Amino acid sequence: DLTFNVASENGGSVTYQVELLAGSTVLNRIRSTVASTNMSGTTGSINFTAAPNSASLGQTLVIRLTHPNAGGNANEAHVYYDNVRLTTTDTSGDSTAPTPAPLTWVVTPEAVMDNGLTMVASEVSDPRWVQYYFSNTVNGTVSGWQDAFWWTETGLPNGTFSYVVKARDNSANLNETGWSSSANGTVDPYIIFSEGFEDPVVYRAAGMSAAGWLGNGTQKNEDGGLFTTPYGNQVGDPSYLGSAARKIETTALSDVLELDYTYTLTFNVGNVNVDNGAPRSDNRYVAELIAGSTVVATSTALTSTDDLSETGGFVFLADGVQPNLGEALSLKFYMSAGDYHAHPLIDNVKLRAVRPPRTLFMFR
Repeated sequence: DLTFNVASENGGSVTYQVELLAGSTVLNRIRSTVASTNMSGTTGSINFTAAPNSASLGQTLVIRLTHPNAGGNANEAHVYYDNVRLTTTDTSGDSTAPTPAPLTWVVTPEAVMDNGLTMVASEVSDPRWVQYYFSNTVNGTVSGWQDAFWWTETGLPNGTFSYVVKARDNSANLNETGWSSSANGTVDPYIIFSEGFEDPVVYRAAGMSAAGWLGNGTQKNEDGGLFTTPYGNQVGDPSYLGSAARKIETTALSDVLELDYTYTLTFNVGNVNVDNGAPRSDNRYVAELIAGSTVVATSTALTSTDDLSETGGFVFLADGVQPNLGEALSLKFYMSAGDYHAHPLIDNVKLRAVRPPRTLFMFR
């Protein structure tokens, strides 16, 4: 348990961030604001309990205190820390499993690329932190104990599979919940690309990109597929228009444009105004399928919600007149109209490629 007091210079509102690390790995962090010169008036705390399979065991603990928004600006109000204290607790007397239990399904097993199924369980809590364990009851594969409350299993044969999940705390007794109810999912072998932006979490900071994506704006990944407002989803920030538009573009698509294949793109979409947290009605997004450097299919529409209840996409047939057959595919998303304070939200991206049925000829 790490506790501290924090205050700001002249009572101005400033951002502070406190992190507990093992070696170079951040175990836990708190990021908030303080607007008081009274050092005793604001007390912060974070805690962490290491799992028995943690890769950080044996690493030196580090406490990092920062003013993340200072940016070298001498006019920024300073942040002051005091009474920083790190204590340990014996957890052998803990006999309570994480709650609420049993776990439920936030996202039941859903088809993704690489003949995979991805799923999201309900997040449970415990003072000693939590790990999760998913099990495929059809083929016997398991996730092993992990920190994430979502899991993706790939390389499955075509068919339908059933899953259950449970959780445990990180106390000395490793108290477990019971198993959840089972949930089924069916593999879709035609998905060539999918992205739910769940893992890893990318904290909101300029120039950071999710794995497999190239972005020239701020991005933030959601935790576990949950549609939260306003910053629970992938965000391109801020969406200037024209040649300066902030974009996110795939870098991990390995397929090429194939003759007579039908490509179907689907995704959830929305927007949020960073000034007041509310969505705007004039935010227009563009989604593009690119072969080489040529846009071969596009979709554009206005969005007006921030809960990602809206969907977008297109269907495209690569016929014989396409000059870009055999060229590498990529996807790009950006904003083309609206107030630049409204960040576009993109999630649950899926691209399917269905080959034409083979024609058989019989001669007698």
